[in-house]
Amino acid sequence: MRKTLIEIVQDIMNDMDSDKVNSISDTVESQQIAQTVRTVFESMVTNRTWPHLNRLDTLVSVSDTAAKYAKILYLETDAFMDVLNARKETESNVTEYAHSSGVLMKIRTDKEPTYWTTFNDDYIVFDSYDSAVDTTLQGAKSQAFLQAMPNWTHEDSATPDLPEEAFASFMAEAKSTCFALYKEVNQKIEQEAQRQRRWLARKSWAAKGGIRRPDYGRTTYRGTVHRRNPLFEKN
Repeated sequence: MRKTLIEIVQDIMNDMDSDKVNSISDTVESQQIAQTVRTVFESMVTNRTWPHLNRLDTLVSVSDTAAKYAKILYLETDAFMDVLNARKETESNVTEYAHSSGVLMKIRTDKEPTYWTTFNDDYIVFDSYDSAVDTTLQGAKSQAFLQAMPNWTHEDSATPDLPEEAFASFMAEAKSTCFALYKEVNQKIEQEAQRQRRWLARKSWAAKGGIRRPDYGRTTYRGTVHRRNPLFEKN
């Protein structure tokens, strides 16, 4: 069952035999616990791939182009720069683009992109574009499958953006952390937190390991069904 922030704080404070509060701002302790709950939430949403946060969106145009839809492969930054550095800036189909750091990148101008990377997790850089189609990257011509980071609202009535089935694990982790920080480790609460972590890990594995397309009964030589990760991830 999902709970509001004040309900979470009250639940934790009740287990800690703390004074009752009506708002997360009532006491120093309730403020500390509310902040700890936020920290646990942010840790959970960044350490796992959550299907409810998946989004299909377009990119925002900032530079030079993409053409028709095609899957663009991700490369780590060093491998991406190796591809670019192998090109000659004197060739007619290569232009030099100055990165914000001042580094010049050799971008091909006669074909749709093959690779992409990011240097700061804010901007995506492609290795090429087709200048015969567009002179700048067109966000409307892109499709991006992404995970959107949920916003945190630090208010009594706010409900943390987690699936209902993950709330028991979230509560157990928040209680375990609060006891460790503000009281002393409670073995029963810690055991429950560990049990919920194991359950959530199994749940995450099952969700991410689904079959993306029919496998027609094909198996590996060990007899296990081929599985593919249905989520687009860099690593």
